[in-house]
Amino acid sequence: MKLAMNLAIVACGIAVVVTGCSSTTTDSEGSSRVQVSPNGTLMAYLWDSRSFAHFGPEPVAIRQEVSICWCAADTPGKVKSAKVATWGRDKSGYSLFGQTHFAFSPDASRLAIVYPAGLMFVETATGKTRRHKLDENEIVASLAWLDNGTVGYSSYRHTKAESAVHVERTIWRQDVNVDIAGREVILYDRRIDYYVPTLLDVGDGWPLEFWSPDGRFVLMAGADEKAEAQLLSVGDKTVHKLAGKGYLKSATWAQDGSRVLWYAGVEGQHNAYLYSIAEKDSKDLTDQWRKLFGTSKPGFELLWTPDNRFVAGSNLAIRGYLLCPDPWEVRLIGEKFRKPGDAVAPSLRSQAVPDMLVVDMAPDELIVDYTGRPVKNLGQEGGMSGWTVLPGGKKAVSVGPGNQLTVKALE
Repeated sequence: MKLAMNLAIVACGIAVVVTGCSSTTTDSEGSSRVQVSPNGTLMAYLWDSRSFAHFGPEPVAIRQEVSICWCAADTPGKVKSAKVATWGRDKSGYSLFGQTHFAFSPDASRLAIVYPAGLMFVETATGKTRRHKLDENEIVASLAWLDNGTVGYSSYRHTKAESAVHVERTIWRQDVNVDIAGREVILYDRRIDYYVPTLLDVGDGWPLEFWSPDGRFVLMAGADEKAEAQLLSVGDKTVHKLAGKGYLKSATWAQDGSRVLWYAGVEGQHNAYLYSIAEKDSKDLTDQWRKLFGTSKPGFELLWTPDNRFVAGSNLAIRGYLLCPDPWEVRLIGEKFRKPGDAVAPSLRSQAVPDMLVVDMAPDELIVDYTGRPVKNLGQEGGMSGWTVLPGGKKAVSVGPGNQLTVKALE
C-alpha cells in the first residue's frame, strides 16, 4: 500500500469466498491488499486458505495456511509464492492470517514476514527462504527494514514474579543472514503489570511501535506507567521523551521520514501532536483533533500519501478522509460519495501514485483525486483484495478467486 514503503506492513483486511463444500466441510480462500515495494518494481500480498468442519451451529477451522505472493509491478503476470505457516484444528478460533505481516526491503530484493512462530525472509528473485525461530514466550510486535540486509524489530516476553506480571521489551537489529542468536540489542526495558496483546492483529496489537520508513527512528510508548511518546534514535541508541501528554495510542509517518503524527489517550480524551525530525519540535494539534474525531479512533494509515501531503484514513464516524496536519486541513472525501439512505459515507485508501485514492462505494470501487474528483470507475471486479493502482497510474490490479490476478487499464 504505498510507493516509498520500508515500513510496508500489511493491513490484513481479508476477503473470503467459499470455493467448495460438502455436507461436513467447507473450504475458503482470501487475500490481503496488494502492496507495492518502495522502489515500485514489485507487488506482494498474503494469500489465505482454510478448511472448516461443521460439528455444530458454528463452523470450526480445522486447517489454515498462509502464503506470501509476489510478482513484477510493471508486468503483473506470473506470481511466485512461498508458504509462511500452517495451523491445524488446535488453533481454531484464532486467525493465522490476521497475525501475519510483511515488509519489502528498500530495493525489493527481500521480503520480511512476521508470523506467530517467528520471522521469515524471502529472496524475491529466487524464492529462497530463511527462518528465525523466536525464543519461548516471545512475540514480535513491530518491524522495519534498516537497509537491504538488516531489519529492526521489537519483541516482548512475559514473566511472572509473585503477583506482578513483568514485560520485557527489546528492540533488536537483525542481519537476515545471521542466526537469531547473533541479533543485536538496540534497546531493552522492563515493565510491571503492562498489558501487551498476544494476538497481533492490525488495529489491536500490530504494530506496537512505529518505525520511520527509513528505519532511523522508532516512536514508542515509554516503559513507565504513563506510557507517553518517546523517540528512539536507532543509530546511536538514544531515547528522549517527546513533548505532549497521554499514553501513546497510534502514529503515522511521512514517507520521507521527516515528520510523524501521533495521538495519545488522557482522561478519556485524545491529544494529538506533529513532530518534526529536523526541527526537533512538536506542534500541538489537540484542539483541531478533538473537534474532528472526538474520542473515536482516527483509523489512519501507517504512512502518509506518497507525496507526503496528507494522512489518509477511514474513521467509523466520518469515514474516508484526507488530513493535512500543517497547515491543518481536512477533506471529507467519503462524504462526497454518500448515497441517499446510507448510514455512513464510503471509506478510502491511499495508493502508490500521488493524487490517487480508491474509494470503496460497495460494491463498486472508484479512483478519485485528492479533491474527490472521480478519475475512473473500477466497477465490481475488485475480487478479494480490492483494487490497487500500480506505479505510473496506468493500471490497477486485484486478486481474485483461485489466486488469480486481474489487471485493468486506467486509460
